[in-house]
Amino acid sequence: MNQFLDILLLASFVIGGVYSLWTAVQMRRWKELKPNKFIYPNGCEPGDCTNPEGFRAFMRPQVLLFGLLCLATAATFLAGTYLSFCPDELVWAAFALGLVAVVVYISALRRSYTRFW
Repeated sequence: MNQFLDILLLASFVIGGVYSLWTAVQMRRWKELKPNKFIYPNGCEPGDCTNPEGFRAFMRPQVLLFGLLCLATAATFLAGTYLSFCPDELVWAAFALGLVAVVVYISALRRSYTRFW
């Protein structure tokens, strides 16, 4: 059971990181805000945004940073759990990176809500 949870955690961070990077690349091409539940604060519609260009300029680096942190978390967790390269230190580092990734994401959503809605 523990190995299944490790694989699930690893897959979650890889999928979250890849999706975040893909979203950040797509945001550069947007002419208007697209429906996307991942980058908008809860309950906010893209049409209600007061400054769509400012929102894209603010949120794109945040989403990019979140994606990179997720992939770094997955790589660190993989190295510590399955490659047994300094396992204890790398598992703690993966925990810290994952926590930082979540804090960056939540902070970006909260700041975007106060600035653009």
